[in-house]
Amino acid sequence: MQTLNLNDFCPHASLLGGQMALFWVGCMLALVSQALMAIALNGEKERVAVHEQQEQVGGARAENMNLLGPVNSGASSALSGFQSSYNQYRAGAPGH
Repeated sequence: MQTLNLNDFCPHASLLGGQMALFWVGCMLALVSQALMAIALNGEKERVAVHEQQEQVGGARAENMNLLGPVNSGASSALSGFQSSYNQYRAGAPGH
């Protein structure tokens, strides 16, 4: 390895300095873009968390005020809604 002379091996080795600088700039650009992506995702996570908190507080208030109607379990209400829609469709009601 000590006797390896890159200039003798490859006649275009003198151009590698510029190529390495371009590679280094590309790596730094990728690093900066990844950091900005992490910042954006963290901000999005915070925004979603705030909306979820507002929905939980708003949902609890609406249930306490009984604005949403009777409280059913999600699976049974979804199934009953599907069943009633299917029954209406079979009776000749127009669909969506």
